[in-house]
Amino acid sequence: MYTVMIVSNDKISNAICKAYLTPVYEGIEMYSGVQALGFLKSNPLPDLILMDLHMAGMDGTEVLKVLKQDERTKDIPVIFTLTEHSDMDIVHKLYMQGATEIITKPVTEIQLLKRIEYQFEIKRLREENIHMKNMLEQVRLDIEEKFA
Repeated sequence: MYTVMIVSNDKISNAICKAYLTPVYEGIEMYSGVQALGFLKSNPLPDLILMDLHMAGMDGTEVLKVLKQDERTKDIPVIFTLTEHSDMDIVHKLYMQGATEIITKPVTEIQLLKRIEYQFEIKRLREENIHMKNMLEQVRLDIEEKFA
């Protein structure tokens, strides 16, 4: 089962997102960027992070920057939730810093589940691609060894 970390200082939003995810995924709730980063240092990594942009202390852009600079967490897909009236400069900045997707609030259950499902399909295909490349390389090496 895939794990999704939900990061928002809005407890109601966290609870709603977790309720949407629970039938299909394991949801881990975090209530600040600092709490999320602390959790990631000493716990198994989630498969995806769903994060609010506006949080007290450390906002989502700052958390994303830390995630993308850390070798352990740089490949975790991060989906942001933004208010409908978010500045396009912020959207651009998030994508440039490595955000995977941006969803506008209010988030619907089907929208959230489909976006997450899509990210996990991409992850599965990347892993499959790496596996196939490794198999192909091994076949190439075996052929070279056999005919050398």
